[in-house]
Amino acid sequence: MNEHIINEKITLRQKCREIRGGFGEEFIIEASVAACELLASTSEFKTASTLLIYFPINNEISPLPLFELAKKLGKVVAFPVCDHETGTLTFRAVSELNTLVKGKFGLLEPSRSCETVSPDKDTLCIVPSLALSRNGARLGYGKGFYDRFLCNFEGVCAGFTYSELLFDSIPSEMHDSALNMIITESEVLCPNEQN
Repeated sequence: MNEHIINEKITLRQKCREIRGGFGEEFIIEASVAACELLASTSEFKTASTLLIYFPINNEISPLPLFELAKKLGKVVAFPVCDHETGTLTFRAVSELNTLVKGKFGLLEPSRSCETVSPDKDTLCIVPSLALSRNGARLGYGKGFYDRFLCNFEGVCAGFTYSELLFDSIPSEMHDSALNMIITESEVLCPNEQN
């Protein structure tokens, strides 16, 4: 482990939390709707048969505006369930948002009765983050759940972030998974596409 990079991440996480903590509710709602509209206009969203999303916390950009649209288009929509003992993520299909229940740490997640989803190449996963870089690097929350999940994920992984939390580069380690798409309230970036 590179202690220098780990310390850089800790510092950047704190900075990003402070920036995001200053955002007002109206701005968060507007940015969330704008980011969702941008993602909904992409071929990656249109062709996906399954959408993996998260329930937003701590002023994250919310993917929830996509929920009803995805359901109307016949897509399966699934939310994560964290297994803190194994450090793994599974996703369970949700048909109504009001069926989400509080999990172990108070986060809303699907109940155990919801069907487990097996992601494939036609799955679009929207990944929560503190910050993203233009080259697809992601600064997560430090637990590694999504990095472990994405290392075997065959579909498209997209990250939402605010323009103010989109950097030219962010510190990353070998195990950090890069994203295929970066979406802010004002742009969509596909860092791995060949020009």
